[in-house]
Amino acid sequence: MTHNDHFPTIERRHDGPVEVVDTGLDVASKEGVGPALEFMLTHGVDRFTALRVLAGPEFHRPSPSSPDEGQVVPGF
Repeated sequence: MTHNDHFPTIERRHDGPVEVVDTGLDVASKEGVGPALEFMLTHGVDRFTALRVLAGPEFHRPSPSSPDEGQVVPGF
């Protein structure tokens, strides 16, 4: 049984918060989860979404520049 068996697929937004979340993931990889969470919250990402994204790589977006579409980008 996998993680996805317990949780439904969540549709991802493709508007304003996308850039903030992507920047937050970059902050997490360089400065840690705490600063990344603070960044996301101060830039309008709701707490639930920010924590979910920072909690597990299965929620990270594939890199648009990745030659292997669908691969998971490590967040930190």
